[in-house]
Amino acid sequence: MYQLRTPVLVINFKNYANLQGKGSLELAKSAQHAAKLTNSNIVVAPPTPCLYFVSKSVDIPILAQHADAEKGEASTGKFPIFSLRANGAVGTILNHSERRLDMQTLSNSIQQLRELGLLSLVCTQDNLSAKEVAKFHPDAIAIEPPELIGTGRAVSKVSPAIVEEGVKSVKSVDPSIKVLCGAGITSADDVRAAVLLGAEGVLVASAVAKAESPREKIIELARSMLNY
Repeated sequence: MYQLRTPVLVINFKNYANLQGKGSLELAKSAQHAAKLTNSNIVVAPPTPCLYFVSKSVDIPILAQHADAEKGEASTGKFPIFSLRANGAVGTILNHSERRLDMQTLSNSIQQLRELGLLSLVCTQDNLSAKEVAKFHPDAIAIEPPELIGTGRAVSKVSPAIVEEGVKSVKSVDPSIKVLCGAGITSADDVRAAVLLGAEGVLVASAVAKAESPREKIIELARSMLNY
C-alpha cells in the first residue's frame, strides 16, 4: 500500500478544459519535475479518463478524483474502487465539496479502500465534520470550507482556527491520520501559514490550473512546504 509522505502538495486537476488529454499529461509532468527539483512530495489527481495514461508517463503518485463503492462489474457509468489500481491510481479523493457522499457510503468506501490497500483522502468542510470522518480511519483528511474554494482567500489566513482546531480534532480520534487543508490556497505564504497551523500538506486546484505558468506555481508551492 502506498504510504502518504508529508508534507504533501496534492493537486486536483478537476475537469478544467485545459487539463484534459494532453493538457493533463503536461501538468502531471510539470508536477513530477517540481517534485524532483524541490525534493518534495507531490500527488496529482487527473480527470478520470486520463488516469491510466498519465500514470504510465510519470512516477509520482496518482489519485482518482472520486471512486464508487460499487463491487459489481456490471455497473455502467460507475468508477468502482476495485478498478483504481488497474488504472494506475494509488487511491482516491472522496467527499469533495463538488461530490459529497453520505456518511454510510463514505464509511463503506474507506473500508473497501483499506481492504484493497488503497489510499483514502477524504475532504471535509470544517473541524466538526473532520472529527466525525476521523472515526472511519481514512489515511488522510483535507479540511476545505466550501465557501472559500476557488476564491483565492486562503483558509489558512481567513479562517486559521478551522485548520488549527481541525488538526486537533482529527488527531484526538486517530493520531495516524494525515491532516491537510485546502480552499483558496494560492501562494507560498498561504501554504506556509497552513503548515505552521499544523497541517501536513495542502490540497489545491485552481491555483495551479489557472496559473500563467503552472510549473512555476507548483515549484513555488512545493518549496514553501519545506523546512517547517
